[in-house]
Amino acid sequence: MLNVGITGHRHPRLPVEQTAQVGGAIREILTAVGQLLPELAADSGLEPVEGAAAMRLVSSLAEGADRIAAHVALELGVELQCPLPFPRAEYERDFETPESRAEYRRLLASATAVLELDGSREDEGTAYLQAGQVMMEHSDLLVAVMDDDRTRKRGGTAHIVAEALGKGIPVIRVRPYEPGVDEPCVRVEILGANRWRSWLEALRERLHKGLVGDEESIGRRARYFREVERRANYGALFTLFRNVVCLRKPWGIPLRLPPYLETSRAEATATWREHSRLPDAVGARLHETLLPHYAWADHLALFYMGAFRCAYLLRYFFGLVAMVFAVVGSFSALAWQGFLLQIVSVVCLIVLVTVEKRYQWHLRALEYRLLAEQLRALYFFFPLGWGVERLSRFDGGLRTPPPWIDQLLRGMVREAGLVPAEISPDYLKAHRHFFCKVQIEAQAAYHRTTANWQALVANRLFNVAMLFFFLGVLGVVARAIAYHHYPEYAKYAAINSPLWQQKVCYWIKVLTVFFPTVGAAVAAVRTHGEFLRLSSRSAMMVRFFEAKKAEIDASGEADWEESLRITREIAGEMLGELIDWRTLIAGKGLSLPV
Repeated sequence: MLNVGITGHRHPRLPVEQTAQVGGAIREILTAVGQLLPELAADSGLEPVEGAAAMRLVSSLAEGADRIAAHVALELGVELQCPLPFPRAEYERDFETPESRAEYRRLLASATAVLELDGSREDEGTAYLQAGQVMMEHSDLLVAVMDDDRTRKRGGTAHIVAEALGKGIPVIRVRPYEPGVDEPCVRVEILGANRWRSWLEALRERLHKGLVGDEESIGRRARYFREVERRANYGALFTLFRNVVCLRKPWGIPLRLPPYLETSRAEATATWREHSRLPDAVGARLHETLLPHYAWADHLALFYMGAFRCAYLLRYFFGLVAMVFAVVGSFSALAWQGFLLQIVSVVCLIVLVTVEKRYQWHLRALEYRLLAEQLRALYFFFPLGWGVERLSRFDGGLRTPPPWIDQLLRGMVREAGLVPAEISPDYLKAHRHFFCKVQIEAQAAYHRTTANWQALVANRLFNVAMLFFFLGVLGVVARAIAYHHYPEYAKYAAINSPLWQQKVCYWIKVLTVFFPTVGAAVAAVRTHGEFLRLSSRSAMMVRFFEAKKAEIDASGEADWEESLRITREIAGEMLGELIDWRTLIAGKGLSLPV
């Protein structure tokens, strides 16, 4: 689905006699975009969809350009959705004649979704600006019907165009002619493009860059769509390891992942029934459009993170076993058996590292988790009519989000469309209640649990590593004492020595190597897992959520702008925490011991 936004002058600044020519230019633009869609879909690796069926016009239905575009879109079979700056009855007061009001009602009736914002007449500029910002959030392309006067009235056409250009949205300008000055011809151009190029050529290039991306983006998006449902729970090994370290029951861990969509749909439905006071139509749209995408991305992230955690534990296990069998082969009569098992362990280690490097389980898990968490944020932006939240510019040098994720998210937002709702005080209160219960309180509880077990694992692993290092020191001391009292055993004991002395010397040698090796392996698992840092980060998130919950409880009623600000602030902090986690874990891929 490709969304086209419309902004432009009203009558009389847009002369009525130019309506037909402006409409013809908009028809030409929409037709050309519709013809480009199969090409863009093919380049993206998606199934081509014919023009009008895959297009949507987003219009506030103001007199003038907005309505001209709305009529043209409906004639072409393009879907219409409308963000209004005020409740529909209040907005109708903008239109003076009965004919204009009747036209307004007819167009609203033709729209598939109408979002009525809670704008105030005391600050009309802000109300119009907010409607324009919602329109931009849901647009891949903006058509602006505007003359050469670039005076930026708040919420006016020039203001909206400037913001769209700042967001990187392609803007097609339809320039009406000035009677008596220009030739009677409406001109079409791409703002910011070379004027010597055709606007259609420039539009194709910009849409391809924004919606399709480069070869890397196309490849990663294709890989995502080739993924199949995974049922094996490789993360069970890590869960077992965590439970043993935390002294929890090690049994009852599922070895199979549940069906992702049925499980997520059941959980989301139960959560909605328990906590939501929003209209059921909003929940139905959420569960129909965004929930399947979230469930799929979350399922893949869980699978690949489980596979990576299992692999990194096995990496240290095989390294440890190889060292132990090297000692067994060197200091016992089972030389060839020990060396054979050492070779087997090293081969398993090499195969494990090679497979992980090829399939990049940890990078897939991180990217799919990033996609899932942004979809989780959309779960709370969607009821407010907002789109994809932009992440912090700091990304640890990892291009966060990767372009293919950003493009995919935009497509999912377009598929969901505009929420059909009236933003009233009761609606905002219901949104705040739902947001607090399902996002703030649930996330605080999750991070509190995570901080506790991560800190416990870090401390226990540190104590275990220190214990084995201490035992290694005792082994060295015991070996020194034994060789001091029995110097003839320094080269493993004389042939005519008692058997028990030979065994004592043998086990002292083995344990002086074994204990430090185990201690080093445990310490490496602790360092690689970054348990302490992740625990500190989760503890900080708990404090953040608690502070935000207290702030929300202490505040009074919030309007749409304030509700959006709070939602964006909390989502931004959560996504920032995810950036930190991704930056940390991205460099933790498996490697051979050195």
